[in-house]
Amino acid sequence: MPHKYSIHGFRSLLDFEIDLRAGINVLVGTNGTGKSNFISFLDFLGEMIEADLNRAIAVAQGAGSVFSKESFSEDQANLNFSVSGDATSKMLAGRFYYSGDDDEKNVGYIYDCTISYVKSIPAVFIAKERLRLKIDGSAEIDVRRFTTRESGKFVTRCEFADEDHPLLREIFSWDEEVKKNKAKISDKLANFVRPEFSVLRFLGRQGVAFATVFVDLARFRSVNIDPTAARRPTPVSTQSELKPSGEGLAGALYSIERGSYYYYDPYLEMKRYRTSDEQIALHGQVMSWCREVNDQIEGVKVVLEFEEAQFKPFMRFRIGGHREEFPLTRVSDGTVKWLALVTILHVEDRLSIIEEPENFLHPFMQEAFLALCRQLCAEDELRSIVITTHSPTLLDCCAPKELTIFEVEDGKSHASKVANSIELAEKIRTSRFGLGYYYRTGGVYGEDRSAR
Repeated sequence: MPHKYSIHGFRSLLDFEIDLRAGINVLVGTNGTGKSNFISFLDFLGEMIEADLNRAIAVAQGAGSVFSKESFSEDQANLNFSVSGDATSKMLAGRFYYSGDDDEKNVGYIYDCTISYVKSIPAVFIAKERLRLKIDGSAEIDVRRFTTRESGKFVTRCEFADEDHPLLREIFSWDEEVKKNKAKISDKLANFVRPEFSVLRFLGRQGVAFATVFVDLARFRSVNIDPTAARRPTPVSTQSELKPSGEGLAGALYSIERGSYYYYDPYLEMKRYRTSDEQIALHGQVMSWCREVNDQIEGVKVVLEFEEAQFKPFMRFRIGGHREEFPLTRVSDGTVKWLALVTILHVEDRLSIIEEPENFLHPFMQEAFLALCRQLCAEDELRSIVITTHSPTLLDCCAPKELTIFEVEDGKSHASKVANSIELAEKIRTSRFGLGYYYRTGGVYGEDRSAR
């Protein structure tokens, strides 16, 4: 997974660094410290890698919402970032598009990128990229990309530290000119790379190592459930894919229960595919977690209304020995959000950033939410979940080592791990207070604060 992000020039993130860990990552801090901006960056990065820069900027609500105010006031603005991590090709299992060899590869990587905005053109483009891969049993691969504006046109060139690297030769084995040494691999790659495309858009669909990094860099997307959107009927004409807002819940549940949850998106070719039996089993798990928070819930029924061409959702309850059935429009916001949240976490593993899950959820549901996240991470060792929260109830369910504290120092967002995590863990173990209490009373502080 990505372990370290270094970001300079994305919204309020200047000289910003953050470390993530496998499993649960809980981001805390007062409003305005940069949590939401970091989450937006993860969304931005994922869209840029999987689709292109134009789509990433659209998701971020325009170039003015991407670049920091400090750089955006100049004629040319730059966003620089670096991501380093370790990944395994096991994460490619069951993904659409990829059908490469079965040899497991462990890949360490560092991905550096510079995105430029030139007002006078105007244009936003990927100006520089560098991708360094260290693969088990293989020499390091070092790929560089440069895009410049020359004579009114964009010009891209690529460089490899070793043009004759066996894995690169294997990727371009289909090209006769490369095979006969009549053309350089770097020149061939440059022909595929447009100003708005990452080099991984091409390389990530060719070799196992590059595909592994492609998926790892694009692994996080944010979820922010809107109960109003989640409870709406789903038009039959709409694809069954469940959206981060919860929109499309009825159609998704209808399809999952029948093992036919498929989607179409020309960009997101690395999404996970599940068999019919796997989907049906997941539907059963979703219903089980609904009963976990309310033992009166029997299940969810989705009706296909042909006359209105809609999937209409209903929830079944066992009340006083009698079965009652209510449309989701009459079910509480908390219960609807829970249903949507549990469904998303089971079905859309890419949607693994949950912003303020406590909204609409009863404290017992909040505790169950952390239990669900832990179970999903335990079942899939490659999975990580990022949570932002202000809830003492949620924090009481967390360990100090899972927290990352956001603060503002000298006008810049700063993120650090808990400095006194060992001491706190012992206090929590021997007292009746949880981490939420110590955080609320100022007993939790970041690593840099401990030195002051």
